[in-house]
Amino acid sequence: MATVLLENRQSLLEYEEAGQDLRNTRRQISQKRSAYRVALDEQQHAGAQLRQRREALDKAIDQLGTGKERAEDRLHELEVAEKIRVLRSRAATGGGETTGKSELQLARERVVAKAVEPLPKARYMNLYRESATTYRFGPDWYILAAVGKVESDHGTNMGPSGAGAMGPMQFLPSTWETSGVDGNGDGTANIMDPEDAVPAAAGYLKDGGAPQDWYRALYSYNHADWYVKKVLAVAEAYRRLAHDKNVGPYI
Repeated sequence: MATVLLENRQSLLEYEEAGQDLRNTRRQISQKRSAYRVALDEQQHAGAQLRQRREALDKAIDQLGTGKERAEDRLHELEVAEKIRVLRSRAATGGGETTGKSELQLARERVVAKAVEPLPKARYMNLYRESATTYRFGPDWYILAAVGKVESDHGTNMGPSGAGAMGPMQFLPSTWETSGVDGNGDGTANIMDPEDAVPAAAGYLKDGGAPQDWYRALYSYNHADWYVKKVLAVAEAYRRLAHDKNVGPYI
């Protein structure tokens, strides 16, 4: 009997020890599971932060690229504006540091200056009206016609002038490079062609301040007070001949 009880007690002790080991194992498993969940949450949080940082970096790179493109575009605009300002400073028909020799060389090398068939005066008048309308000072087309009269007598004297200006509106070739237009749509901006030169002159006057400030616009075309007064006087004569009381008087 004592032997049986002793063996049973030994088995009971072993059972309790096994149960304690099992409980310890379960507790360790639970702790490791909790630690795993914490580590997983931290990893997911770190991954989310990494994605946010990556997105922010990509956005910053895109903005940097866009900013660089904008800066380059703005720099180009400023360079073009400065080139136009320099050309405006010496006027369409001459002045400044330009020389007739250099302008004629430029005409040979870099602009189209081909002779065309003479146009009748009536066609010139239509061109003045059409071009003034295109550049939004249609009622004052008399002033554009007066510029054509003063500069070349509507194509009678195509130049070149002493400064190197040429064509019916007496553009400098260097100015024509930035202000010339293909007015008749033939694919060429020809400084000698009235169908190109007249609308180019209208655009030049528009850029110079027409129709809000005709003095400034005409002075940008030729830097001389006498020139402005002469053009306005001719324009007034044209207006009176047309009996047009809707515009002017110009003097």
